Amino acid sequence: MEAKEFFSDKDIQLPLTRVQPDFPAYLGRVLSKFRKLLGQIKGSDPLSLSVLAQARASRRLCRALMRSISSYYEGYPSSAYGIFATAVGPLRARSKIT
Repeated sequence: MEAKEFFSDKDIQLPLTRVQPDFPAYLGRVLSKFRKLLGQIKGSDPLSLSVLAQARASRRLCRALMRSISSYYEGYPSSAYGIFATAVGPLRARSKIT
């Protein structure tokens, strides 16, 4: 699969619509599918190579997002924010987002 196919997959293409009431379970399924599809990228085109170069960071971010959501739903919003901020910090630094 090339990255173009990855980004076109209906299970991860934005915007997503949730019909299940259990948000953590829903997000877990979406991120699990994202990680599975990420592992299927084998293309050698520039976009695929760029996505593959960031695959480890993407997987780390998915895990951190799930930890953050879990922490929030367990009643620890401050901890959830800390996990989230730590996870997206490197992304903000790279993209110059303030």
